[in-house]
Amino acid sequence: MLVAATVPHNSRRCCIEKYARDLEAVVALVTASAKGSIAGDKPVILVGHSMGGMINLTFCRLFPEQLGSRVAGLILVDTTYTNPVKTCIFSNLVRKLQKPLLEPVLYLTIVLWPIFWLMTWLSYFNGSLYITVELSGFTGTETRGQLSFAGLLSALGSPGVLARGTLAMFNFDETDTLATINVPVLVVCGDSDIATKPVASDRMKAELPYSQRVTLKPGGHMALMEQNQQFAEAISTFCAGCSNSSVSL
Repeated sequence: MLVAATVPHNSRRCCIEKYARDLEAVVALVTASAKGSIAGDKPVILVGHSMGGMINLTFCRLFPEQLGSRVAGLILVDTTYTNPVKTCIFSNLVRKLQKPLLEPVLYLTIVLWPIFWLMTWLSYFNGSLYITVELSGFTGTETRGQLSFAGLLSALGSPGVLARGTLAMFNFDETDTLATINVPVLVVCGDSDIATKPVASDRMKAELPYSQRVTLKPGGHMALMEQNQQFAEAISTFCAGCSNSSVSL
C-alpha cells in the first residue's frame, strides 16, 4: 500500500517532527494486523512530494525500527534533504534574504493571514495566480486542467498554515539520516524543478544505500502531475520490485 505524506491544513503549530509522528500513527493504523485493518500485516511504501518527502525522511530518523518491518520502501518526489533555501534556484541570494526578509514576511503572514488569503483568491479569480503556479511548478507541457487544479490547490491553502510550514522547513536538515535508511528508495525529480533543484536528488541518490533515481522530462516541481504517465510507470516498477506483499501509502 502507498501512504502519501501530506501536511494538515488546520494545524496551528507546524513542526516537521510533529507531522512525522502523525505519519507513524497512520502507518501503525494501516499495518495493524487486527481484523478489518486496511493492509493487514503487510508493510507499506511511503510516498512524499516536496514537504511530504521531508516528513518521510524525518520519520526514518525518529522511527528507524519501522524500516524493513512496517515500511518496505520510500518514494521521494521533488524534495530535498535539507533547508530548501539551500537547494532552490538562486539559493545564494535566497539564503542571504532568509533572516532579514523572508522570515519577517512569513511571521507577518501568520498574523495577517485573512488579508493574504483574500489577496490570493483575488489573484485566482483574475488569473494572475496561474502565472505564478506555471512558473514555479510546470514547464509548459501541462494540460489546462492540470494548471487549473494546481491553481485551485494554491488558493485553497491557508497562507498562515503555509507560512508556518515554510518556517518549519527553514529548520529542516536530515543530511545525516540518508545513510541510515536501509530500505529501497526511489528518488524522483523533474529535470527543471526550481523549488528543489535536481542537485538535491543527486545528493540523496549518492548517500542513500539502496536507491535509484528517475528524472521526469520535461518537468518542474509538479512533474508528478505534468508527466503523470512517466511518474505512474516509475512508481509501479519500483513498488513491484520492492515487494509483492507491500502496501503503498
